[in-house]
Amino acid sequence: MNLKEVPKYAFKDFWSGKPKLLQPFYRLLSYIIAPFSVSIFNSARTVDVYHDMRILSTFKTSVRMLKEGKNMVIFPEKDEPDNNIVYKFQDKFVDIAKLYYNTNSKKLIFVPMYVSPRLKKIYIGDGIEFNPENDISDERTRICEYLSSKITEIARELPEHTVVPYKNLPKKCFLSNKDITEVPHEKTRS
Repeated sequence: MNLKEVPKYAFKDFWSGKPKLLQPFYRLLSYIIAPFSVSIFNSARTVDVYHDMRILSTFKTSVRMLKEGKNMVIFPEKDEPDNNIVYKFQDKFVDIAKLYYNTNSKKLIFVPMYVSPRLKKIYIGDGIEFNPENDISDERTRICEYLSSKITEIARELPEHTVVPYKNLPKKCFLSNKDITEVPHEKTRS
């Protein structure tokens, strides 16, 4: 986490959907929270994720941490709806498994996880093992589809509860885990 980069990401991820009139306030707030965010995320031993040439640094750090025996939590969702439980995944995170296998000859297992603040629990599903014999683009698709479907399955099997979406939406737009929809929060797109 870089102090100079936090405000841009904080505003985009948390407040860009707020009414235009309030956006200057939220831009200011994104600068105010930046020092706290940097302190928290650096203390949590997070891995910086870049979407430019620095992505190699992200992959190298991730592989090093895995070799040290550490587990990683990856939040791969992007701002593109899939269903009312999850948004579609950015798929390049699967490449970490290929790099890890190439340097270690060990296969990574990706484990689906569903967090329900309303039920105050974290649910873990059965993992899927990276197959180094497959083409990497096929593996990206296979793993992402598996994880997305398992997370959705886990959520739908739970008692009815409100799903907290990836996208920062007003609470009145949150849907239930029992609502079946292909594109979540359709009522916000009028």
